[in-house]
Amino acid sequence: MILILLPHADYDPSESSLPWQAARDAGFAAQFATP
Repeated sequence: MILILLPHADYDPSESSLPWQAARDAGFAAQFATP
């Protein structure tokens, strides 16, 4: 599993969606965490 940390504010959603897509395509499960 890969944990993707998301900032509380001021970020572009593509900053997390592209790594998530690559992880999913490689067969990994990805989880998101917010503060």
